Amino acid sequence: MERDLVKLLRHAGSRDKVGMRQDGYTSLPSLQRHIGGLTEEKLRQIVRVDEKGRFSLKEIDGVLHCRATQGHSKHLGVDLNHKPATSLELAYHGTNRGAWESIKHEGLQRGRRQHIHMAQRPTEEAGIPRSSAITVIIAVDVKKANQRGVEITVSENGVVLSEGPICPCLFRSANDRSGSALDFGCRLHQ
Repeated sequence: MERDLVKLLRHAGSRDKVGMRQDGYTSLPSLQRHIGGLTEEKLRQIVRVDEKGRFSLKEIDGVLHCRATQGHSKHLGVDLNHKPATSLELAYHGTNRGAWESIKHEGLQRGRRQHIHMAQRPTEEAGIPRSSAITVIIAVDVKKANQRGVEITVSENGVVLSEGPICPCLFRSANDRSGSALDFGCRLHQ
């Protein structure tokens, strides 16, 4: 049921089809029409136990509404009103060694996603899991990025986002999992 909720709230065919508001909130009755067996209790439980904070609940005109906090397909045109990341000095992006070979020259790109995803801290609890896939942690200088016109924001669930691109000159550092520094040529902080 959680997977159906993610799919519906992030990637519905159209906002009108599911009754989604401009801010991404969809009423419980609308969700129930698309997800069989969804009750208010089940919805509240899904939101409560979701470790990634992917959903938020809000009562609007006495009716419970739910939205995904990030990751919407661009065609939905949802305005989540992410907050500027002005209080952050650094944001961290986890990747693998193969992708790093391209990133160190070309920078971070969003690819088919709407945003480049980063974390506020270089730790597992910040959304960079300790897995064999993530072997490189890149520290992005948020203030320098903003000065250069690269907007960096923070979503409701604390994920740091940017449409990018983020050039390697905005990397403060890049390290492998053991903490060893990786070379990327262009540096603002030598």
